[in-house]
Amino acid sequence: ISAAPLHRVPKTTPSCLIWCPRPPPTRQDCEVAEDVLTDVVVPDAVTLSWVIPCDQPQALAAFYAGLLGEVPRAGLSPSHWLVSPEGKPLLQFYRPSSTRDLPPKGRAWSPCLSQSTDQDPLAALQHWCDQAQRQGAAVQEPARLESFGAECWMVDPERNAFLLLITTQLNP
Repeated sequence: ISAAPLHRVPKTTPSCLIWCPRPPPTRQDCEVAEDVLTDVVVPDAVTLSWVIPCDQPQALAAFYAGLLGEVPRAGLSPSHWLVSPEGKPLLQFYRPSSTRDLPPKGRAWSPCLSQSTDQDPLAALQHWCDQAQRQGAAVQEPARLESFGAECWMVDPERNAFLLLITTQLNP
């Protein structure tokens, strides 16, 4: 445990605070080029959730829902289940398509940034992927159109996987 002083950083949700060992960074502290910051497109309604690939999405969703005192609900397809604890990120359990393998056990959870559009989801996703790449991300799997929208698996500058997802409707 560090004896360094902690700084209180308010979050956007009421009564939620994060304690950090140093003051929050300012824009001047960032090592991002100024021209990158001026061309960043911030989607209006981006949500953060966790995506968990698994063999039995309904059963695993029921397991986590039970631990959280919640009830799982059906998602965008029969192989997609959701657990949405109040005030916490959504958990999305899904079985990958038959053409994709499950990731290695123990490293399967990844953040999912999603938004909905009434435009072409693949075009909107490509624009978002371009923005992420300008900020240091790399494409892990090419963007593709699926029955629920468009998705692109990427890695952040430290090679952690994350998913960008654009649906044609809000996630249920």
